[in-house]
Amino acid sequence: MEAGGLTGDIPPCISNLTSLVRIHMANNQLSGHVPQDLGRLTGLRYLNLSTNALSGEIPPSLSSCAGLEVLALSSNSIGGAIPPSLGTLRNLSSLDLASNELSGEIPPLLGSSPALESVTLINNLLNGEIPQFLANCSSLRYLSLDNNSISGAIPAFSTAQPSQRYIFG
Repeated sequence: MEAGGLTGDIPPCISNLTSLVRIHMANNQLSGHVPQDLGRLTGLRYLNLSTNALSGEIPPSLSSCAGLEVLALSSNSIGGAIPPSLGTLRNLSSLDLASNELSGEIPPLLGSSPALESVTLINNLLNGEIPQFLANCSSLRYLSLDNNSISGAIPAFSTAQPSQRYIFG
């Protein structure tokens, strides 16, 4: 349902569709919060709600979607901290939370997924240092942190290969 002209809140009853593996509702005018009940979709592998008018916080319950591979919530007005529990998503390969109002530090365990290849956190209000655990993520190929208030030394990325691209700012 990309650019399908969807408006209003995402109904919590979407979590009753327990066989869902993919939700792609990017580029609409969805408002309200990301429903906490999405965590009941334990088979969900792909969630893209980018470029809407969503607010509130990222529900920690999303960490119950153990098979989640892609989480894209960019270009909304989502605030608060990045839930540390997202670090428990072992299949997560792409995390795009760019252009929101996220604050606080990057959770130390965010890089614990052995599948994590891409992390995009640009244009937020994040602060603190880049966690060493993220720097040690051997599968990471793309990390973009510009337009935040990241401080401290850039950690040594242990497996830097020519195909890896890191953007700090």
